[in-house]
Amino acid sequence: DGDSLLDKKELALWLHKNELANKATEIKGEFWDYDENEDAKITFQEFGLNGGLDHVSRADFKLRFILEDNKLNYELLEQDHPVLEENGSPNLAGIISRLYKIFKVVDINEDGALSWDEFVVFSYPEDFEEVHMLTTGQRYRKFDEDHDERYNINEFRKYYTKHVLINELLPLEYRTPDHMFEACDKNGDAFMSYAESDDCFKGQIALSIDHHESEWLMEDGDKDGDDKLSKDEIVEEFHTLTEDDDYWH
Repeated sequence: DGDSLLDKKELALWLHKNELANKATEIKGEFWDYDENEDAKITFQEFGLNGGLDHVSRADFKLRFILEDNKLNYELLEQDHPVLEENGSPNLAGIISRLYKIFKVVDINEDGALSWDEFVVFSYPEDFEEVHMLTTGQRYRKFDEDHDERYNINEFRKYYTKHVLINELLPLEYRTPDHMFEACDKNGDAFMSYAESDDCFKGQIALSIDHHESEWLMEDGDKDGDDKLSKDEIVEEFHTLTEDDDYWH
C-alpha cells in the first residue's frame, strides 16, 4: 500500500515471491538439461534418462523402467516398493516410484509432462509433500468435525480462515471460502467430499498457502508493536537470524 511498512500479509507475499525466485534460480539449468526434445516440458521418461535421478545412469533407468516399445513401464512405477533393501541400502525401485507418484500429483493438467512452474514444485519434494499433506491429509481431515467424510460450508470456512493467508495468490474464484467451496463442489450437493477437496487443492500445491514464517518473523521483528515491519526492523531481524550458526546449515 506504499506506506514503507510490511504488514503480515505483505510480508507473507514477499517471502513467497522470494522463495519461488530462489528455487527457480537453483534449478533453471536442470530443466533444459532434462528437456531432451526442447518442447519446454519434461516427461518422467526424459527426467530419468537425462540425469534426473541421482546415482541412476541412463542405461540403468532404461533397462529397468523402459519397455521394448520405448515407453515407460507404468505398471512397475505404480507398484508399492520398499524404500530400503533388507541390508539397509536404498531401494532403487522404491525411490523412483515415490518420485513418479509426486510427479503425477504435481502434473496439474495431467498431460504427462511438467511445465516450468510444475517442475519447480517437483524439484523440492520435501516442501511439496508438506504442503500437499497439509491440504489433503489428516491435518486437513480434522476439520471434518462430524466425521462424515465430507465438508459442509462451515467446516470449510474454518479450514480456509486458519490456513489461507495469502488469498491474492489464489485464482479469483478461490479468494473467499464461500467462492472456493462453490467452485470445488463439483456435483453441487452443498458438500465437498474428500475426493473433491483433494482434487481442488491439487491445483494449488505450487502455492505455499501456509506462511507461518511471517507469523514468527512479525512476532520477533516488530519492535514497536504496530503489527508491521519497517525496513530497519527487517534488517535487524535478518542480522539476528544470520548470527545463528544453524541459519547457514
